[in-house]
Amino acid sequence: MTVHVIHFQFRGGDLPTEHFQGLVGLELHGIETRLGGDIGYSNSWQTGLSWLRTDAGSRQSGSESEPLLFTGQTDLGMAEFVWKWAPNGNIRQRNFKFQAEYLWRKEDGSYQLHDGANLPYDNKQQGWYMQAVLQPFPRWRFGLRWDQLTGNDPGPVFAGTNLMPLGSDPRRYSIMSDWSNSEFSRLRLQYTRDESGPENDDQWGLQYIFSIGAHGAHTF
Repeated sequence: MTVHVIHFQFRGGDLPTEHFQGLVGLELHGIETRLGGDIGYSNSWQTGLSWLRTDAGSRQSGSESEPLLFTGQTDLGMAEFVWKWAPNGNIRQRNFKFQAEYLWRKEDGSYQLHDGANLPYDNKQQGWYMQAVLQPFPRWRFGLRWDQLTGNDPGPVFAGTNLMPLGSDPRRYSIMSDWSNSEFSRLRLQYTRDESGPENDDQWGLQYIFSIGAHGAHTF
């Protein structure tokens, strides 16, 4: 079993303004911890928790010509989980991987709108995804994925801005199958049902992936 903990602090004002203008006035604090291990010879797992806090002054968002300016505090939390299975640890014949992440954000402060008005803002958003990929026999894999976002309504005063959520929670569903000709090439077919925009969208994709150059077995 392994345990991994990281704590960090960052101040945008400590950097040269001519190179990091977008980070000036931004202060970050965060902590990350991960825990995992093996169960027998065939299973392994890992879970993690992360937290990030930022204090922002006039942080820009939205369009570049008429940005919205946020001043206040943002908290971002994330939880993750991974489970891997392969008979006796041999991933070349059969294997399975499940992966999920959950993110939560809370903003508390005020936004300056295009007309110069400063409005109080206290809102929460969350999002997550889950995916699973199975290789039942060599070279072939099959996978499923679901991801979704949700957000609170910040109030009618923000109507018409990019801070107002859509009428329904955006989500996507994907299914894929791929075939690996060798360790250097893979052919993938994927279908995605995208419900994140004003209209639902059905997407088909055929992708060929290949690698060229040095690798672990042949360095040159």
